[in-house]
Amino acid sequence: MAEFAEQEGRSRVPKFNGKDFWTWSFRFQQWATAADIWQCFDGTVDPRPTTAGEKQRRWDKVNQRAFAELCNALEPDELIRIVREFGASRVLRVDAEGAPSATSIAARPKEAWERLEGFFIQRQLSSRMVIERQLNALRMESGETIQSYWARADELRQKFAAAGGMQDSSSWMGKVIAGLPENWETLKVVMNTQFSGMTEANSLTALATEEARQKEQSSASAMAVYAPRRSQGSKPK
Repeated sequence: MAEFAEQEGRSRVPKFNGKDFWTWSFRFQQWATAADIWQCFDGTVDPRPTTAGEKQRRWDKVNQRAFAELCNALEPDELIRIVREFGASRVLRVDAEGAPSATSIAARPKEAWERLEGFFIQRQLSSRMVIERQLNALRMESGETIQSYWARADELRQKFAAAGGMQDSSSWMGKVIAGLPENWETLKVVMNTQFSGMTEANSLTALATEEARQKEQSSASAMAVYAPRRSQGSKPK
């Protein structure tokens, strides 16, 4: 396994702040692979030499450096999870020469990665379930505009994807249409009939057009009600 070389100008993986673990973990894996330390995390690294000597010290040094790089790639709130899991004393333990001790170094990068990944798998699963329920219960609120409703639905879709959920365009638009009020029923029937051939842009245009039609109709009705009252209230000359 190659020694960990310090390279000027080497690209650094962004720090993980607790959001979108899967995107960050992919970027970290690519970076660690290029840095020749990913094998410390995926378990394919050669076993630790049993005989004390230069090879053993080099193995310890590379694994400790891999662990340190993972810690450096975490924001404080996420780093504390690793410290809690392993204990600060184990993280900092070194031998008389300043090298990581055998008991503190063994398999730490792999274990740290697995525990970090396991935590976020569970958290993302819980988050995905909550967001999926919100998508299924999506309803256009009274007084809400189509643009606002569409943006709110799209935000939920993006959060669902960030939590590892899969939602194709057709499924998402189906939920948006289903959440329209009762007075949109005619358009809902038409859109559901022509659903397979409609793009998101076409759907939004159709919704905006219907919104404008309903506003115009509402204004015309109000004027129709108001006009007779004005007539009745006027005095003949």
